[in-house]
Amino acid sequence: GRTGSNISAQTTLRLAGDFSNVAAIKEASGNMVQIMQIIQGKPDDFHVISGDDVLTLPMMALGASGVISVLANGCPREISEMVNLALKGDFSGAQALHFRLLDLMQAIFEEGSPSGIKALLEGLKLIQNNVRLPLAPVSEGHYKKLQQLMKELYQV
Repeated sequence: GRTGSNISAQTTLRLAGDFSNVAAIKEASGNMVQIMQIIQGKPDDFHVISGDDVLTLPMMALGASGVISVLANGCPREISEMVNLALKGDFSGAQALHFRLLDLMQAIFEEGSPSGIKALLEGLKLIQNNVRLPLAPVSEGHYKKLQQLMKELYQV
């Protein structure tokens, strides 16, 4: 979805079936019908991995294996716990974490990627909030929103 180029479900399934060295796909199309077609038709040893934090839990409920997460850079424990709960079949526990993280999952992309996660990580004092042109840092108001969401998440 972010590349402007899509690999169809049909092509993904053909690659998964025809080539033993194609083991997984990072599925970030945002197209749930396509995602379901891939999960439904995939070989047993082929993994579908969410490339979109907000769709991770719904995808895992359908059979995806996990996530290549952006938010996990700032909230690794929570994302890991949500994924592990889903892998164990504890979807009510995973759902509770998903909904705790939902506003933050959405907010880190509101003013572009990777600007949102970089701002969040700067607030955690992990990195400096530098981006290269043509990217721009998030606005001051959005920066404050991200920091407030983190405070609410950790109740500090």
